[in-house]
Amino acid sequence: MLPLGLACLLGVGCLAVAQASEVLEVDAERRAAQVAADPAALDRLLHDRLRYHHSDGREETKAEFVASLTGGVVDYREIRVSAIDMIPCEARQDACVRAFQTLEVTFEGRAYTIPGCYVAAYQRDRGRLRLLAYRSAGLDPAGGCPL
Repeated sequence: MLPLGLACLLGVGCLAVAQASEVLEVDAERRAAQVAADPAALDRLLHDRLRYHHSDGREETKAEFVASLTGGVVDYREIRVSAIDMIPCEARQDACVRAFQTLEVTFEGRAYTIPGCYVAAYQRDRGRLRLLAYRSAGLDPAGGCPL
C-alpha cells in the first residue's frame, strides 16, 4: 500500500487530493452509518448494485445488507480503522481503499471482536461516491492483509 502522496507521484491510481479526501470522508461516513444502523444514511452511501462480502464468506446485496443491520441480525458496535490507503481500482470503479480494522460486532446474538482488513470500491453515482463493492478478510499469519 502506498501513501496517498507517493501514489500520486508514481501515478498509481492517482486522484486529485480533493477526491482522495472525499473518498476517505465517504468511507468514514459509511462506517459510522453501519454502527448507527441508519437506513437513510446507508441508502445515500451504498450503491444500488452493492456486493458486500463478509469475512465469513457471506455475500449480500444492498437490500440484504441494510436489512441485516436495521433488523438487528448484525450490530456493528464499533469499527476501528488503524490504517487506510488508496489503492488502484478496476476500470468501472472511481476510487478504492484498503484498510486494517477491528470490528466489535454482534452477529445473531453473539458478540465478537474481529481483527481484519477490507477493500472498498466506490463509484460516482447521482453526484456522489457510493460504495459499490466491499470485501473483508481476517489477517494472514504474519498480520498482513490477504486482499
